[in-house]
Amino acid sequence: MEKEGIMKRNTKRALGIAALIAIILTAAIAAYLAPAGLEESAALALASDSDLRVLRDKGGISMLPQAQADIGFIFYAGARVPPAAYAPLLRPLAERGIAVFIPQLPFNFAIFAIDRASSIIDANPDITRWYLGGHSLGGASAAFFAGKYPETVEGIAFLASYPSEQADLSSWQGRALSIAADRDGLATLEKFEAASAYLPRDTVSIVLEGANHAGFGHYGAQKGDGVATMPKAEQERRSAEALYAFLTGD
Repeated sequence: MEKEGIMKRNTKRALGIAALIAIILTAAIAAYLAPAGLEESAALALASDSDLRVLRDKGGISMLPQAQADIGFIFYAGARVPPAAYAPLLRPLAERGIAVFIPQLPFNFAIFAIDRASSIIDANPDITRWYLGGHSLGGASAAFFAGKYPETVEGIAFLASYPSEQADLSSWQGRALSIAADRDGLATLEKFEAASAYLPRDTVSIVLEGANHAGFGHYGAQKGDGVATMPKAEQERRSAEALYAFLTGD
């Protein structure tokens, strides 16, 4: 009887420890998947006007010029970052005639919905030229899409991101734009150099001096990032100019 009692107590203790571990893991996963913050300044870029329609629904954000656009640009947000955080960066493209789409992704992780661009393209048959891009993990996820559907998009833009060995685009026939920030503490220049072998041959590379990782979006500071000396507005302006030139071939 005593031995049986000890076994029951040990079993109860083991179950208690397992339950505690499960609670800790659940809390850790919930914290990891929790969306990043959104700066109030992002809302200013979400208003429609006489030249631009901004649509928001469960599928994400669409910025559509009033005139029919020939070029469509789909942008995958960085990990945990809400789509609206990139509205200030991308709105200037829409104001200059490019249809911009920032899809809502599961848990704000593009890696869970790499094919999301397909449904956007299918829903907009009047747009004849498509480009894909992304920030951080969003850009890395976009590389998988380009590799899987090589004829679907003409080019891909990497902001503080790059393709991995598993998404090698070195033989891909499309074009690429790579924008790095020299104060980026996450996607460092050393990591860019190591990943350069996986970029397409036709790649334009730009390094923004004084810029950092979080400066591409309006979601606040990011742990592990470097301190920017370039104002966010300037980082966005220069990035938007580079994107526009890339998308239009100017």
